[in-house]
Amino acid sequence: MEFDHSVAGEPLVFDQFSYTSEAGFQYSVVTLKYFISNIRFEREDHTSASFNNVHYVDARDDTTYRLELGPLANGTYRSITFI
Repeated sequence: MEFDHSVAGEPLVFDQFSYTSEAGFQYSVVTLKYFISNIRFEREDHTSASFNNVHYVDARDDTTYRLELGPLANGTYRSITFI
């Protein structure tokens, strides 16, 4: 899996009042850090493949954007969920 950070389809820009909320307030992004865990891919037939990985992402550090999950069977998947 690879993670991408964007606002309104444009790459995320830090430390600049580049964004306007729906209420009309300007804001900037200073920090964006999060964990991804309990990853589950659901197939069309409602069976699933789960991964117990826990992964830390820091949007200022592109070395954290990639998560290796391990083998995933070929097929059509209808959804992915994670915490």
